[in-house]
Amino acid sequence: MNSSQQISDINSIEVESLPSPVKNMPFDEFLEIDSGFSSSENLDSNDETKIETCKAKIDKGNGVMDYIKNKILREMLENAWQAINLTETWDFVEQPTYSFTLSNDKRIWIITEKMEELGYYGHSGNSFGCTMRHMHFLATNGVEKFKTLW
Repeated sequence: MNSSQQISDINSIEVESLPSPVKNMPFDEFLEIDSGFSSSENLDSNDETKIETCKAKIDKGNGVMDYIKNKILREMLENAWQAINLTETWDFVEQPTYSFTLSNDKRIWIITEKMEELGYYGHSGNSFGCTMRHMHFLATNGVEKFKTLW
């Protein structure tokens, strides 16, 4: 087989059919909440109210995370919780997001500025992304499941 045939063969592979090389990630079992709805399409206003009520019922805790033993991580997550709570952006954080770090959404900047106002200036792009992923997990699964990570 020559190199052009190999390239042709590679290009014919359907990416969707390939298995993910990453397995058993800590968040895999908690990825989605079962709200009873599979899609927001074709919902009447009463159904949308039920979804919002379901989201509102998720206990996000009080922002005190003394169950996290790593002091630096605890400070980052408590700071993020406070920033999200004070800026009232939980609805944004609980939405599925490809990347918090690469997002152009203005709410990212609102949260980031509030984090700094609250005294945390130490985020790299990576630590910010990880912190926001933890907040997303908390927002979508609640504080009791969040505690099981620690």
